[in-house]
Amino acid sequence: MLSEKNLNGELDLIDDLAEENPKCYQLWHHRQLVVEKLNDPSRELEFIADMLADDSKNYHAWSYRQWVVKTFNLWNGELPFIESMIDLDIRNNSAWNQRFYVLKFGPSGTGEEIVRREIDYAIEKIMIAPHNESPWNYLAGVAQIASFEAHPEIELFCRRLLREAKTERISPHLLGLLVDICSDNALRGNPSDREEAVKICQELETKHDTIRSNYWSRRKELLVSMC
Repeated sequence: MLSEKNLNGELDLIDDLAEENPKCYQLWHHRQLVVEKLNDPSRELEFIADMLADDSKNYHAWSYRQWVVKTFNLWNGELPFIESMIDLDIRNNSAWNQRFYVLKFGPSGTGEEIVRREIDYAIEKIMIAPHNESPWNYLAGVAQIASFEAHPEIELFCRRLLREAKTERISPHLLGLLVDICSDNALRGNPSDREEAVKICQELETKHDTIRSNYWSRRKELLVSMC
């Protein structure tokens, strides 16, 4: 039977090894087993933060952080930590993913007040970097939880941004979200929205997001088949 002293010594060893091998998945898995045995996460958030300070997108560190936060109910302070990481790098998709994890699995739930707060937060970050995919994906994810119909401010924001954008610099992420919104409207019996979604898919396919032209071509075909 390993003693608490031996287990903490094992964590000390992992601390040292992690400095040279931060992406070794065996190391992270072993640390999880040790912490489970100890049933003590007191060292973990600081350890993970140190690892992320060296590489803010370390998948293993973020995945392990999710396990620690959920297993030991360490939700308090997680949103401020995530916001500090996003403030350092607004394009850190791993931090945005962590925020969605907290939204989906955290104790605060997804009530109306929380959803509105998250919509406002995503919009604020989009205004800073409208061509950054991460907050657009986050906004789309929040909308899937709450529905576009329940939050018309999302469509109003997108259309305002589209009106203000220069034609040659329209964000493909903005147009992609408008496709989702129009598709949702069309499913609820608005044929003009289906036509608009088809048109936007065509623009994305041929001009604004040609690297994913096959994807937009397929989206267009599915929309046409809704007739």
